[in-house]
Amino acid sequence: PREFVSMINLILGIGFSVDFSAHMCHAFMVSTAGNRNERAIDALDRMGIPILQGGMSTFLAVLVLVGSDSNIFQTFFRMIFLIMFFGMAHGLIFSQCSCLLSDPNHIVSF
Repeated sequence: PREFVSMINLILGIGFSVDFSAHMCHAFMVSTAGNRNERAIDALDRMGIPILQGGMSTFLAVLVLVGSDSNIFQTFFRMIFLIMFFGMAHGLIFSQCSCLLSDPNHIVSF
């Protein structure tokens, strides 16, 4: 049963991680600010707080599982905590860096 819970968490984790990054990259792409840096700041202004709120509310929702005696619930909490932490870090930091480095709107065609 423990592997079953881990597999469900893995599928949830893929969804959360893609969700955070997709929202941040979409905000970067639709931003009407001037250059790349201004668009990154605008994307963080518009999507940074909602991503943090979503991650923290999910963390608070599973926080009650920390005191459980069941191995399945403890595994669920640990995996969701790590998924939220790394998903938010990727969505808020690493996806911004990749958007700044490879901005498709400023690629010069030959």
